[in-house]
Amino acid sequence: MRETHCPAAFARTARSPRRALGRLFVACVILCTGQAAQGQFSLLPFAGKKDPNQATSSRSARQEAVKAIPWKRLDERATEKINSVIDDITIYRRLAPQTIECDPDLYLLLVENPDLVVRMWETLGISSVALEREPSGTFLANDGEGTKGRVELLHASAGTHLVYATGRYEGPMFHRAVRGQSVLLLRSEYLDTDGEAPRIRCTLDVFVRLEHAGVEMLAKTFQPLVGKVADHNFKETTAFMGSLSYTAASNPPKVDRITSRLERVPPLAKAHLVELCDRIAVEATLARNDAASTRGGREVRVSDRTAVRE
Repeated sequence: MRETHCPAAFARTARSPRRALGRLFVACVILCTGQAAQGQFSLLPFAGKKDPNQATSSRSARQEAVKAIPWKRLDERATEKINSVIDDITIYRRLAPQTIECDPDLYLLLVENPDLVVRMWETLGISSVALEREPSGTFLANDGEGTKGRVELLHASAGTHLVYATGRYEGPMFHRAVRGQSVLLLRSEYLDTDGEAPRIRCTLDVFVRLEHAGVEMLAKTFQPLVGKVADHNFKETTAFMGSLSYTAASNPPKVDRITSRLERVPPLAKAHLVELCDRIAVEATLARNDAASTRGGREVRVSDRTAVRE
């Protein structure tokens, strides 16, 4: 039986330095969102496979990540934003890589439309994070506990996504507002599974620049703790994607109930989500039919797009 991993609260308060800093760094970016979920999501059990590679903040990893940025595909404005962070880094971390079983098309849709993920969490009652899409295509984020930010996708391809975020924290931790910028480089490798469930290896490099010198020293002091929190949330967010893909294949009506209740998302993105989940359900049913025929068992027929009956 699959092991269950459910998103847990990133931080229930902003009273500890490590959590407040963690919010500033990543709460406004859904790929490793801060307060990902409060409680458990009601999808079917699924867990990303453990990856032997660990998180690192090494100089060699940072240099490799900088080289991997798709510089030639960025315009001057985007290049300036990226350089403003990597030329004055407060913290760099490559989060612990994750390998998940997930339909590649569904994965890309969720990465490039993070408001879909947030709306699903909202529908399931497991998150208080707010993420609103602006007409320009950027996102405004609010964790509800003092951190607000703007998130912008600068580059998107099947294997590489580059995100730039600005954040601001105002709360009891500091006497004045703390501002920062971050760059996130997500690289996705689609593994050859030889006919088995598709697997995706996700690597996320995070570059953070803080504008307050005192906070910068505090950030470096708590970097190991902040990193563990970010690692945990990256793991849980990618696991959610895997859970959605697995549930779409195993229990389509459950996904139907979630998608039918989604509000405040672009109609085209929602339609695409429904279409992909439909396709995953049909392909999974056909695979089960083939397996049953091979075993000589009873054929499992599709009576409609969501119901699977023997």
